[in-house]
Amino acid sequence: MITVSGGPLKPGQTRLDELNNTAKIVKNIIPQMMAGGFNGIFLIATNPCDIITWQVWTLSGLPRNQVIGTGVWLDTTRLRRALGQKLDIGAQSIDAFILGEHGDTQFPVWSHSSVYGSPIGDVWQRRTGETLDYAQLAEDVRTQGFKIYGGKGCTEFGIAGTIAEICRNIFTGSHRALAISCILEGEYGVHNVAIGVPAVLAQTGVQQVIELHLADDELEKFRHSAAVIQANIARLP
Repeated sequence: MITVSGGPLKPGQTRLDELNNTAKIVKNIIPQMMAGGFNGIFLIATNPCDIITWQVWTLSGLPRNQVIGTGVWLDTTRLRRALGQKLDIGAQSIDAFILGEHGDTQFPVWSHSSVYGSPIGDVWQRRTGETLDYAQLAEDVRTQGFKIYGGKGCTEFGIAGTIAEICRNIFTGSHRALAISCILEGEYGVHNVAIGVPAVLAQTGVQQVIELHLADDELEKFRHSAAVIQANIARLP
């Protein structure tokens, strides 16, 4: 597990502002680990998560299934919890998730969000009598981590739970699909980038990436998110 930090964020900064400091640390430690014969699975929680995941993959030379980022699984659990609290439904019964960067360009996949097949917007309308404000909920989830960080100066419990859950599913070979950062080689029309997508976990790491048929606006958001990640990969020291 790679959890290095380049120091606390300053007011107004985003995860992308951590890149220069964290990438230098990672660039130093990964070659040393590989020289020692490491051939396990890397799980990256270091921010900016997707760019550092790609960096670890290239520095390690390992197959892509052995390099995973925590990605948008934490954001996904926040989305499900927010929906569950409003709908009075257990979060584990809600099929809703985030795709893209663990950062400002992430987005919920509303076209695939439901409660046992019933579209999430319909469930919301029946339960609350209101129309679901998709944009506001997406914004609330996207900024929740920064609200927590602003209040206490860290967000250790959320990411710790995310790491534990990913590890548990790898160790047990659960073949459960989680929204994590994976290296794409043509999936969703994207190559040579790490980004948050649903992927099946096994004891060998990522067993398969699940490709969804996204709505046109969602596919546009996904490609924009991938482009932002690629632009920042180009900034790596």
